[in-house]
Amino acid sequence: MKEDEGMLFVYDRPSRQAFWMKDMKFPIDIIWLDVRGSVVHIEDGLKPCIPSLTYPTYSPDKEAQYVLETVAGFSKKHQLTIGTHVDFELNLPRGLKTNHDLVTPNSMTKENNEYDKSR
Repeated sequence: MKEDEGMLFVYDRPSRQAFWMKDMKFPIDIIWLDVRGSVVHIEDGLKPCIPSLTYPTYSPDKEAQYVLETVAGFSKKHQLTIGTHVDFELNLPRGLKTNHDLVTPNSMTKENNEYDKSR
């Protein structure tokens, strides 16, 4: 994954979605966003799992509507913290309201700085 790429998971309703690093090939940051696009939880620099019988899971303390996976170090490089507002536009195929696989955010904004996340 490149610095300007990411994967956005969109859920039907806010929930505490858990993620794991099974079968991942590279480290990533995982950022949970509430319905308004504010960061509620960050796991940064998660490394791929070593094959074993158990795999750790990561989940937020608060409900999130969106979960964004980015290249490792993205959240620190762009100073994302709990409460940071992330502005993005969903480009979904006609008729879809959510997409649980892959959605490309058009842009990300932290305060007055814009970070292009186009794929």
